[in-house]
Amino acid sequence: MIILNKTYGFTSGALAAPQANAMAAVIQPLMTGGQTPWMLYFCGAALALHKLWMAVVPGAKATGDQMHWWSRAAGMLLTFNIVCLGWLMFRAESMQTVSLMLHQIFENFNAAMIPQVVTGYAAVFALIAAGYILHLLPSAVDAVAQRIVVHAPLVLQVLMAAAMIWCVMQIKSSDIQPFIYFQF
Repeated sequence: MIILNKTYGFTSGALAAPQANAMAAVIQPLMTGGQTPWMLYFCGAALALHKLWMAVVPGAKATGDQMHWWSRAAGMLLTFNIVCLGWLMFRAESMQTVSLMLHQIFENFNAAMIPQVVTGYAAVFALIAAGYILHLLPSAVDAVAQRIVVHAPLVLQVLMAAAMIWCVMQIKSSDIQPFIYFQF
């Protein structure tokens, strides 16, 4: 809503009643029996729970720098799982498919295959672990890394940029993946 307001402005006439249109998109399927936008319901509920959490829990902080390390790690784990559930709901053909996948995960989970999966996807798990470790590092480490890059000679900066581009090219998908929201 904020981006739409900044782009078009609610009073310009180019964007008529965005809040009403958003509410209509959520309520109309309930009234007409059409396709229910479950993802909108899920996102709204998640935002409401987060707002409630920030208001009710005494130790809840807005930024990770203000949190204890264990609270920050728990928050990252919770966020990761909520985002994965959201992806599952976005990409599934129907809620029945989501239900089948969750049943497979929670009812038919085979822990004996974990070593085989980790071995087969060692690079992927290494990237995930690196991401978690980088998120847990204090902001002072980020500031030092930024100073090192900024104060490095231009030739070294170009080489670092080229190395980063090469790494991205190595791990990118061979097929172009469409933007997730285009399926709607």
